[in-house]
Amino acid sequence: MTDGPILRLIGYGGRSRSDLIERLLGAGVEAVGDLRFKPGGREGFRREHLRTALEEAGIAYHWVQAFGNRNYRGGPTDLVDPARGVKTVAPLIRESRAALLCACRYTADCHRNEVAATLQQAVPGLRLRRLGENGA
Repeated sequence: MTDGPILRLIGYGGRSRSDLIERLLGAGVEAVGDLRFKPGGREGFRREHLRTALEEAGIAYHWVQAFGNRNYRGGPTDLVDPARGVKTVAPLIRESRAALLCACRYTADCHRNEVAATLQQAVPGLRLRRLGENGA
């Protein structure tokens, strides 16, 4: 029996963009799926700024709006289109060392939990690794 693919989860809250990129590179990440519903945020983490910085570091950037949380400002998680999100992210997981990104620093506080659970049902043997949490 072989091990399944690993999906890395990371949030940029409380980090600099350079720290985020260092952590991704340190984990061997080749592709990032940005799960933010509206990829704005603070300077350096806006969609185009982040895309450029990641691509300059050799990491592919994908905005996965289908896994965005419509209630990102509070309330229960309301993913845009989970089925489409799976179709977008599953190939990334199978074909590269992928990470899913959101603004929340800790996965426990983020809709990444629900996204990860959805992907674990769709991708057999999928294992999760939280980057930058508990010393990781």
